Amino acid sequence: MSKDQQHNMAYFNPTAVQPRKRMGRAELAVLEATFNENSKPSSAETETLAAQMDMPIPYVQIWFQNRRAKEKHVAAMAKAREAAGAAAADQVAREGAKDKDDEDSSGTPEQFSMTQ
Repeated sequence: MSKDQQHNMAYFNPTAVQPRKRMGRAELAVLEATFNENSKPSSAETETLAAQMDMPIPYVQIWFQNRRAKEKHVAAMAKAREAAGAAAADQVAREGAKDKDDEDSSGTPEQFSMTQ
């Protein structure tokens, strides 16, 4: 351990803001593959993933938490889009039926001819 690292460890401040660490494509691929198998990995699986990718365990836990939230959000949006599509289709069908009723009630001379 270098002197800078020793110095930093001696004055560790847990509330200090750390720069955001970005994940690479390989790490994301591993996490996505694991998520597709199991969206809620056990603590042992989380620890294994963290060690495999040389990441802190909380980063892996938070990634899974955020990914589950994303999946829930995407599902809700899809359901809303489906409901909106169904409502639009119902509206079009009602308007089509109304237009047809209007055409039928407009009357034509044949309907109103008087026979003697």
